[in-house]
Amino acid sequence: MRHFRLLAMFAVLLVIQACKHPLEIVGRGDIVDLNDSGHGCTLEQFESQDPACTANEVTDEYDVNYQPVPRAGWEFSHWEGECGPESRFPLCRYNVTSEELAWWEENFAGEEIPPTVAVFK
Repeated sequence: MRHFRLLAMFAVLLVIQACKHPLEIVGRGDIVDLNDSGHGCTLEQFESQDPACTANEVTDEYDVNYQPVPRAGWEFSHWEGECGPESRFPLCRYNVTSEELAWWEENFAGEEIPPTVAVFK
């Protein structure tokens, strides 16, 4: 029973220290996670409103390099929304520590974060 309580408490802490950072696509292309950290959004996921795109749950640490990958006949134009200060166009980089994420959740829990949008033309 005690083991179950600890697991339940741990699960609650993970939920508390999580935020959503949606990813959106305009045009035809994919947002690829170069760090292979479980983030990213394909065109098919975006069109089906997959939570990988609409929610993009961030827990513990958010260290990711997004690369825009256009589909045939399309080209990447630009990002909309805020990319991290370490970004090097055309990449969009976020490096948010677990402490920064905890601070955000403590001060702005439930506040919607504007999406990062890859625009293809």
